[in-house]
Amino acid sequence: MKKILIMTVAACGLLFTACNPQVMTWDEGSPITAEELNISARALEVDGAKSNKIILENNSPVSSYWDFSQGTSRKALDSVLVSSLGEIPIKFTGLNPDGTIIEKSLTVTVDKIIFKVEGMEIFTGGSSRTWVWDQYNETGKFGIGGLVNIKADWWNNPDGFTEDDYYMTLSETAGPVIEKFDGSGNSVGKGTFSFNLKAPIAGTPIKGTFETAGATIPHPTAQNGPNNVAYKFYILIAEDDQLVFATLGSDNATPSSVDESQYYGETNFWFFRPKDYIPSSEFDFLSGETEKTWVWAESEFWGNGGYLSNTAPAWWIVSDAETINGQDPVYGADGYMVFKRDKTMIKSNADGSTQETGTAKVDMKKTTSDASGKIWGIGKFSTNGVTVLNGKFPGDKGDYANQPIYEYDIMVISDDSFVIAARLPESDECWFWRFKPKTE
Repeated sequence: MKKILIMTVAACGLLFTACNPQVMTWDEGSPITAEELNISARALEVDGAKSNKIILENNSPVSSYWDFSQGTSRKALDSVLVSSLGEIPIKFTGLNPDGTIIEKSLTVTVDKIIFKVEGMEIFTGGSSRTWVWDQYNETGKFGIGGLVNIKADWWNNPDGFTEDDYYMTLSETAGPVIEKFDGSGNSVGKGTFSFNLKAPIAGTPIKGTFETAGATIPHPTAQNGPNNVAYKFYILIAEDDQLVFATLGSDNATPSSVDESQYYGETNFWFFRPKDYIPSSEFDFLSGETEKTWVWAESEFWGNGGYLSNTAPAWWIVSDAETINGQDPVYGADGYMVFKRDKTMIKSNADGSTQETGTAKVDMKKTTSDASGKIWGIGKFSTNGVTVLNGKFPGDKGDYANQPIYEYDIMVISDDSFVIAARLPESDECWFWRFKPKTE
């Protein structure tokens, strides 16, 4: 004879959260004990290796709740993926028809990461990714603040904090491996890591957890704590170009739940960026995502006008190649400039036989205003070791004749236009350069 139990949300709420109503049939009889559970957990073997796909199976007359350390499942039969090697602890919790709860712990060994785990590429870039301290974070590389703000704005970058020049590499090619290096590039620790991006704590910025074994991240100690080393961290930000980890209080805590009183309490933050990270900025207009080539605008591309009054050539306007070829016979009207994302600037003639290489900088915080306070130059553009095409004053300008120019006011900077100006010293005369991106 069968008995049908309709499990309601209220009933399963004693054990589970966000549980949906479901209908299950069980043999009528007495509740079973944990010793009578017929459950199993095993790693799927592929070519003789125990993979990171774990098969969970419950053949007992109880409902199922599996906690496999990096996630949970409520299915009687399920296959789940884990992101770490070695022994994976699994806890099974069952609910008898009479409402009693039984528990049992299992262990599964994983030899090799064979199946792609969602989110792994964030940490490893698909193979291996090196993470360094975030030099661009406005509140520092490491420090403390309130959890909800994700800012180390209480205290940050204490002088000489240990491992302030260390970095770490996260790799999935030989399993999820973390290796830490000192500032000279010497390996100082190697272990494994795992993560869970599916267990946020409601009401907080916590996105999951990141855990290591055998080695850990640079400077893994709480700022005000007893220097106990942390191996488990909250994930606050996990993006291709940024990692932010945290622990709570002075003891590097990562509790399973966070109450409201901790939202503004002491939190330790670690800020990392990929080694090759370059922050997005106005320079991106010049460089694009990697590099971008610029040439003279189609017309009215060079000439002079009034300083603080004109924003493009207005007095003497050059639109023909012959004039520019005469002014700049090396690079001429067909010369071009390449700006790269790392701020490298290359000036070249048409066939590439003559080139100059240097760096360039855009600073939109430095503006130039007229006497009334109206902004004329919206920013500053400067170069080092190279000038722009025809980047000099004309040959009839007295003491400044043919003098190279390395700093300019920016009139326009956008994806399709770059206009700069340079004042002839001690005068109201200004020279303008207008460029556009090169098209095929």
